[in-house]
Amino acid sequence: VKQDLYAETLKIKKGDSALKEYLDLHKEAVEKGTRKHLQPMAKRIAVRAEALSTSIINGLQKAREKLKAARQSLLKALYGSKKTEMENPADADPNTDVAEPKGANGPITSTNIKDYSEPGTGTGNTAGDSLAGDMVCLCAGQHTSDSNKLKYCSKTAIATLVDNSDGSANTKSMTNYKALKTECGKLYPTGRQQTTAASLLAASTAVVAKLGSNGYVHTAVVNGANKHAISRVILGVHTLNAGNEPKCESDHNTPLTQDSMGVCVSYFKRLETENKIPWATHITAAAQDLTVAADIFSQTLSNIAKLDKLSTEMEELLLLPTLISSQNQPQMKQDQVTLHEAQQNKCKNPPNKTAEGCAAIDCDYDATIAKCKPKAGTENTAAGEGERTWGKTTDKCKGKPQGECKSTIVSVKGKMQIL
Repeated sequence: VKQDLYAETLKIKKGDSALKEYLDLHKEAVEKGTRKHLQPMAKRIAVRAEALSTSIINGLQKAREKLKAARQSLLKALYGSKKTEMENPADADPNTDVAEPKGANGPITSTNIKDYSEPGTGTGNTAGDSLAGDMVCLCAGQHTSDSNKLKYCSKTAIATLVDNSDGSANTKSMTNYKALKTECGKLYPTGRQQTTAASLLAASTAVVAKLGSNGYVHTAVVNGANKHAISRVILGVHTLNAGNEPKCESDHNTPLTQDSMGVCVSYFKRLETENKIPWATHITAAAQDLTVAADIFSQTLSNIAKLDKLSTEMEELLLLPTLISSQNQPQMKQDQVTLHEAQQNKCKNPPNKTAEGCAAIDCDYDATIAKCKPKAGTENTAAGEGERTWGKTTDKCKGKPQGECKSTIVSVKGKMQIL
C-alpha cells in the first residue's frame, strides 16, 4: 500500500495533471491528524488482505496442479503401458474430455489377444494393465463364427466392433476401443457424470466386486482349491467344469460350451506377482489428488469470503472519522432558543402593552397597533449566546458623508462587535 501511495505521489510531483486535478477536487479524504490514528488499523487490514490474497493465489495454483496430476493418473488407468503412444496431446488439460487416441495400435501390444487376457506372467501389457485393454477383451469374442462375438457387453450387437481373432489383436484393439468409447458416450453423455473422488472410487470398487461372479458351470461343479482361487480373480464370463482350470480364451464359435474358456480377463498372475491391479491403483491415486484439490478449493472459497469482508471493514474504518465528527458537532437542545427568538417572544406577550410597559422589558412601543415590538437592530442578532452585533449608526457618523463614516471593530472578551 505504501509503495502504491509513493508511486502516485511521484506521479503528482512529475506533473501528472489528471491526478492533481483529482486531488484538487476531492482534497484529503481523511485529515492528517485523524489519518495518523487510523493508519495502524488500516495497516493491519492491509496485511491480512495481502496474506489472504497470497493464500488464494497459491491455493488455486496447488489445486490446478492436483487436477493435472489426477488427469495423468486417470490416463494411466485408461491406457496403461500404452499411455505415451495413445494419449492425445489435448488430454493434458483436466478441464476437457479425453479425446480420441492417436496411432493405429490399441491398448493390446500382442497380436494374439489371449496373451493379454490369459497371460503366462503378471507384468507388462497383460490383464489389468489398462481399462481400455480389459474392455476390449470383455466385450468382443475371438472367433469369427461366434454369433455373440459383438454383444458380450450389450443386448444387441455393436455394429462397429470386430472380432478379436488372432494375428491382429494390436490393431483390432484400437478399432474396438474406439467403438466402445462411442457406445459409452451414449450411456454417459458429457456433463451427466461428474468426475469426483467418490464417483471414481465407487466405480472402481463396483468393478472389482464383480471378480469371480460370472463363473458358468458347464457339466460339473469345479473341484480343487486352486481352481476356485483362479475363478475368484477372473473378471467376465467363464466356464467351470470339474477339474478343468478356468481360463480366459474365447477362440471358439461357442466358447461358453467348452471347458477352460471364457470371454474375460484373468488377474491371477497379476495378483500373484504384484498383489494389485494397475488400473485400480491409478484410479485410487487420482481420487486422492481430487480430494486434496477439493479441500484446497473449499479453503480458497473461504479465504475469498474473508477477503471480501475485509473490504467492508476498510469502508467502515474510512467512514469512522466522518461519523465521529458528526457526533461531536454541538447540537441545540429542543427547548433552547436563540437570542433573537427570545427578544421576539418577550415583546410579543408583555404584561403591559403601553409605552411604559414595553420600555420596561427593553422593547419599543408601536403606537399604530398598540403593541410592543423588538428594538431596532435586534433582528440581526447572532445566534450564539452572548454575541450581539448592533446595526445602529454611532453618533460620530451623524452629519458626515458615508465615505467618512467607518465602523470600528473591537474585541470584547473574545467576541467581535462593530461599534
